[in-house]
Amino acid sequence: MAGCAAPYYSMAAPGELPYGLPTREIRDSPYFAELDREYGKGLSYERAKIKYLLGHTAQSDYSFDRNGRVYDSERTANHLRKKYRQRLEKIHTAQDFIDKVASISTESGRPYLALPGDGKAYRTGDLLNYELRHLETFMDDLHQQT
Repeated sequence: MAGCAAPYYSMAAPGELPYGLPTREIRDSPYFAELDREYGKGLSYERAKIKYLLGHTAQSDYSFDRNGRVYDSERTANHLRKKYRQRLEKIHTAQDFIDKVASISTESGRPYLALPGDGKAYRTGDLLNYELRHLETFMDDLHQQT
């Protein structure tokens, strides 16, 4: 699948998310211990959130369209990791990562798209924003209880 030409699909509206979007259990993530340990510690916590988002992307069941070519989730996550490392000095928050690395191709200016198999293409940035909000709400609720 890596680098295959993109199939035809309809474009979802900005902000639209796939129906029945799965929510992974954050405590089951291999990144949970680091997120919990770094909670509220500024840049180190933001870096932990970025690792979580990259891991979440790699474990996704989706394919991803980058510049008209379709890649599997692991290859997509590896590309985003590489792009993130190249811009590390300019990325200070998980939101920066989504906005400056994971949403748009710097090569073409086209949005990265997630293809869950329902015939629609969703903006990867919209999906990652959803996941980030879910993660932050979970972590805030967890730490307010203690």
